[in-house]
Amino acid sequence: MIIIIGVLLLVITGLLLIMYYYSKFEKIKIYLVKILNSINNNLYLYLLPFPIVYLFFHYFYYIPNLELFKNSKEPLPFFCREDVVEYLKSISIIFFSGGIFSATVKLINNLVVFKKNFQKVILSDEFDFLLKDKFQILALSDDFLLKRTDIQDIWSRVTTCQFEQAFPELKNSIVKKLENDFFNDKMLTYYYNNFRIQINLELLDENIVKITEVSNFEVKAKTTDPIYIDFRISSLAKDDDTIYTKLIEEDCKLDGKKMILSEITSTNDNKNIKTFNTELSGNTSYVLERKVEMTQNLLDDRVFSFSSSIIIDNMTVNVKPCDKLNIFFSVVGKNKFNSDNHLGDNNNRICRDVLLPGEKFKIFIYKKS
Repeated sequence: MIIIIGVLLLVITGLLLIMYYYSKFEKIKIYLVKILNSINNNLYLYLLPFPIVYLFFHYFYYIPNLELFKNSKEPLPFFCREDVVEYLKSISIIFFSGGIFSATVKLINNLVVFKKNFQKVILSDEFDFLLKDKFQILALSDDFLLKRTDIQDIWSRVTTCQFEQAFPELKNSIVKKLENDFFNDKMLTYYYNNFRIQINLELLDENIVKITEVSNFEVKAKTTDPIYIDFRISSLAKDDDTIYTKLIEEDCKLDGKKMILSEITSTNDNKNIKTFNTELSGNTSYVLERKVEMTQNLLDDRVFSFSSSIIIDNMTVNVKPCDKLNIFFSVVGKNKFNSDNHLGDNNNRICRDVLLPGEKFKIFIYKKS
């Protein structure tokens, strides 16, 4: 019985000692695992220093003193013995190869990890949202739009989107009627610069007014390729010697020389429309002079209006009525004309801004009482 009790005490004591030293070993094990992981993850850092040190030893100490070692009659230092040097050389080659292999494996592992993380980023909702946002910004940039051949369609879609939000039931009807003068081929080929127009008004009869319009302007083209300029005048289909509208061709000039014009006549809504066309080529700047003469019956029409389908940059208007007439100058739309009184009267207007296609101004004519 005493023996059994003694054996049990020895077993319990042994178990307690084993548990005590095991707990100590676990703490040591944690540090050992960290060290082993560090060596495993950075093995090349531990392998490469040895061949590097050997390289310096071999080429900067052993080789320069090789003859001295061979002729020495005294025992050589341990690391300078030929067999030791060859042995160290072999070990250096093994360590160097292992270091390179370890570094390569680590690089491949990092690439695999990078690929997996990159896939997670690419497939994430945050990246998808960011990518869409950047593409939307790119799609609205000037460089992107200038390379598009369907920019007119893009403009149409952008415009109709505004109406679709407010009045979706009107979208289809608006699309059918949507036009934009800015995408006309002529609009992107040339524009008028420094447009000066002189308008003379003369009362010929009781109610018949003669209007003479003389204009001078520069045509600025995008290239030296041929462009075609149209002058369009309209009048009532019943024009006669009293009421008429005509272009004075002999007074129309191109760069100081008589302009060559071709004429096309058509009828629309009880009006005669005459279109005079001329070709310009070889330059990017041309100076044109034009003269139009017309008559109006103040009982039927007392308004003279001026319009252009081409953009005009800077325009000067000088109106000169005879002493029997008065005028009222009216600006159309958002156009802005300021008084220009340097000639000493109040009938001169100047616009130093860009005038978009369409009607520019109206002149209401009435007789002095």
